[in-house]
Amino acid sequence: MDAAREAWIRAFDVERAHGDDAEAFVARLIEAARADGDDSGFAMWASVAETLRELHLIAKEPSVPYRAQIGAPIDRAVP
Repeated sequence: MDAAREAWIRAFDVERAHGDDAEAFVARLIEAARADGDDSGFAMWASVAETLRELHLIAKEPSVPYRAQIGAPIDRAVP
């Protein structure tokens, strides 16, 4: 499995398990890996942290059907 796919899988798992505390949980894992000198663990959890940020940005964008409900026609391109 490639690193990007693993980061997304772990990000979804952490989000599901920890909800609003997901980013803080991953930050603790990053710090623990750094303190232990675990470079690969540090890099992996740092990648998961970045993926969580991306996931949260995606989740904040309304979908096209939502925009249609507030007046934007579905067939019109919405930026």
